[in-house]
Amino acid sequence: MNHKKAKTLLFLKSSPWFFLWVFGFNAMTVSAQKSDYFLIKSGVEPIASRDKGMSPLMYSGYGFFAGMAWHRTSIKHVTEFSLNLSTGLQHNKYKNPIRYTRGNIQVAHFYQKNEDMGHAIHWGWLINNTFSHRLNENYVNFNDHYEYFSNIGPAARYSLPFELNGREVFLSGSAYVQLLGLMIRPSYTSSFPTGFLKEQSTLAKGLVHSAEVIHPGNSWNFGFQPRFIYPLKSGNRLSLGYNYEFYRLNSTNTVTHSGGLWYFSLSARL
Repeated sequence: MNHKKAKTLLFLKSSPWFFLWVFGFNAMTVSAQKSDYFLIKSGVEPIASRDKGMSPLMYSGYGFFAGMAWHRTSIKHVTEFSLNLSTGLQHNKYKNPIRYTRGNIQVAHFYQKNEDMGHAIHWGWLINNTFSHRLNENYVNFNDHYEYFSNIGPAARYSLPFELNGREVFLSGSAYVQLLGLMIRPSYTSSFPTGFLKEQSTLAKGLVHSAEVIHPGNSWNFGFQPRFIYPLKSGNRLSLGYNYEFYRLNSTNTVTHSGGLWYFSLSARL
């Protein structure tokens, strides 16, 4: 290295611009290793449920669904945070209607290796927080029932890339089985949870006394979520998907739910 080049390099190293350049280069490298997307989605929800606290009959129907999600893919991890809300009408075999409102927040995290990002099963975990409320305006007593539960369990994910019209597209799917958690259900004698039948000093104490443990011996919750992803030239993505979920909570009054979401989504790259 000649004397002029050595002086130039020494000037750069002693200059704050050198550190800004190094920091900027590292930030670009990290950014290239991660991709973040914000999703908005909407669709319809065929749903069926049986809440023995309200009626021994099954109610089925359709509802409207909307949701949003944040999705991040890096070299070693895939993380998704989603919020889903839906509302609609269900009827029993005698055409008696109930109105339902439900929502959930799910957090999924999967572990992957760089060399098998597109052709292997990636294992991880999923946290599911669900609230569902049903209202029968024809009833005088016990006209509304609900359930809330939060649980965690193992999950698996698979992504299959292939070419369509000269563009790489993806078939992706995930599945989960929830094992442990907590639930709150109405009591036998009212629409209030057990912890609120007696006067409590605080709301927190009422919730604590109402909570029941979820485990495979008394409750089941599982689901699967396939989707087709079509990347756009802009870097954004379109997708068509289906989210199925089943749960059975054996509490004071058993409630069983089976439903799926057919949706269309637009993902904007952040």
